[in-house]
Amino acid sequence: METATAQKHPIDKVLLLVVLSLMFIGMVMIYSASNVIAYEKFGSSTHFLKQQFIRMVLGFAILVGAARFDYHR
Repeated sequence: METATAQKHPIDKVLLLVVLSLMFIGMVMIYSASNVIAYEKFGSSTHFLKQQFIRMVLGFAILVGAARFDYHR
C-alpha cells in the first residue's frame, strides 16, 4: 500500500498579488462610496470600511486554509 506524501507546492505569487490588489482596490471603493453615509448614520466615516476589513481578513484566512488543505484525502 502506498502512502501519500503531501507535496509542497510553491505559492503562485502573481495570483496572490492580483488577489491582494483586488482586495485593496475594493477597500478603497468601499470607503469612497460610503464614507458620507456612514458618518451621517453611525458618526464614523470608516464604519463600513471596518466591517469590510474584518470580512476581508476572515475571507483571506479561509483562502489560506483552503489552499493548504489536501483535497485528495
